[in-house]
Amino acid sequence: MSTDKTLSQKQTALCLQQQTYSLEKQLSEKRYSITEIGELIPGVMLIDDFICKTNDYMNHAGCSVLRHTSEQLNLLGEKYFTEFFEPGEIKQIFKMATELIQSGDGSRVNSFYQRVRPDQHSPYEWYHMTTKLITDKNTPGAFQKMIMVGNRVNDMTAVVNKMNRLLEENLFASKNYHLLARLTKREKEILAQLALGLKNKDIAEQNFISEATVEQHRKNIKHKLGVKNLAELIRFALAYDLI
Repeated sequence: MSTDKTLSQKQTALCLQQQTYSLEKQLSEKRYSITEIGELIPGVMLIDDFICKTNDYMNHAGCSVLRHTSEQLNLLGEKYFTEFFEPGEIKQIFKMATELIQSGDGSRVNSFYQRVRPDQHSPYEWYHMTTKLITDKNTPGAFQKMIMVGNRVNDMTAVVNKMNRLLEENLFASKNYHLLARLTKREKEILAQLALGLKNKDIAEQNFISEATVEQHRKNIKHKLGVKNLAELIRFALAYDLI
């Protein structure tokens, strides 16, 4: 029984490493901004500069854990690294980060366990962290900054499932945007209404058009998007926040 649990934890950690790699790649390719991704993913996401010894970004989840705003964490400077984390573990993390920065290996993803607390009067909680160098050469300080994704150990499996869904949606959205771009403004509006389950009659009344025109729009939308059924229409509407 314990063996199965250990294997599950290893598989979960590997999935989190793969997801961190994918997140950093999307950032370096400018598909999404750090804020866009950071506020969507479940769990903590941050960027630390291990040369200047500062925290450059912390998402809302991380700020809630540490009970500070991202701006306050940045202003702490080097004190950030000693305020919330176990000192011995921070030394090991800096050693790992230094080795990774010196190697310049942008494909490598490291993982480790770390204790975190919001203040010296609170108990530590264990977090599983995955980290990767930021490899965008156009970003000032690239290859000295690291993206980190952290999750409470007890939440790891649930987080993997949520992040997998998010990454799949992002991949779908980036691959199929050229199809969505074919739709007119009116077609996007009707796509949203179809995805919400409205009938042709209801859509016609809301848009002051005939049911025949709605049906023609439906056919045009399905043709332009290359879909065959309502489920596929709903996926497009969800992926691009039309509903």
